[in-house]
Amino acid sequence: MTFSEVLEAASGIIASYPSGKPANERGYLGAISSVLAEYPRQVVARCSSPLQGIVRECKFLPSVAELVAWCEREKAGLERLAESREAIEKPKMGYPIGGKPGDQFPEPSIGAATRTGLMQRYRITAIPPGWDAIDVCQAAHTHGAGLQAHIDDVIAGRVATTRGSQMQAIGQAARAWQRPSDETLRARYARQEAAQ
Repeated sequence: MTFSEVLEAASGIIASYPSGKPANERGYLGAISSVLAEYPRQVVARCSSPLQGIVRECKFLPSVAELVAWCEREKAGLERLAESREAIEKPKMGYPIGGKPGDQFPEPSIGAATRTGLMQRYRITAIPPGWDAIDVCQAAHTHGAGLQAHIDDVIAGRVATTRGSQMQAIGQAARAWQRPSDETLRARYARQEAAQ
């Protein structure tokens, strides 16, 4: 802010009090102007506002300490707002199952098979360590609306998981399967025709 804008804001604060002017008006005006000059434009504009500023909190002309406390509180609020805005605007990037934020990958992985995609799809806040997409899908099928509670129990160690046992059974069945011979197929078709 320019010094003339700061002086105008300081004069506005003094003019808001009906009790009159301080004994040393020039010294007081200079003191609060120098304080206001240290803060961002938004803080100074809000501080000098009769509807939202320091005038609403102080019955008498504010001391330098009161002015600094008020301005610091407003500046902290602006900083929190700026941080939250940055967090919102930061692009959300999925990362592969088994990865963690901060890992470097050649190109961004976006889609349903990422941890972020799974958490969005099933509306969960975390995925237990060591779980992959199949584990999450199986748990979602088994627990339905209670999926978040089940995941919280798994992470806390209250529930033991049999991770991968279903996939192992499927793998064993697949390995045990053999291509049927021509004779086996003929016998099977003959039984089906006889049953009709």
